[in-house]
Amino acid sequence: MASDTVLLSTSDGCMRAYSIAQPDNQRWKVCDMEDVHFSPDGQRFVALREGGYVVSDTSSGEVTGGLWSVPSVHPQDMAWEDDDTVLLELAEAKPARTKDGMIAPIAPQYGPSYLVRCHVEQERCELVDTGGPVKAFPSSSS
Repeated sequence: MASDTVLLSTSDGCMRAYSIAQPDNQRWKVCDMEDVHFSPDGQRFVALREGGYVVSDTSSGEVTGGLWSVPSVHPQDMAWEDDDTVLLELAEAKPARTKDGMIAPIAPQYGPSYLVRCHVEQERCELVDTGGPVKAFPSSSS
């Protein structure tokens, strides 16, 4: 991130970048993000967006890659391991069911969690730990 840039997270769910030297000059704006985490070197950030994690450049706000987007897997948490590696905690989402077996109109239940290591530059993720008796892991769409 450039030393003359300040990032603001605003109440409308957007992140905006401004120049310190020219505070009226908005450099970029990105909306519809949750759970934003900046890389240790400040050059990138990962955010939960539309059900998956996306990587963006802090100087431009442009999405530079995707890490995870699988409908049956729910993101739980994430942390940067280093400037190029992100650890994701994901849980298998299972639809809530009524007593008669129908899908209930409530939030899904979550099954076993997975620890996944993603290499940002290669947009490649690998399973680290299943946290339980899970034998298979849903494929990454990246």
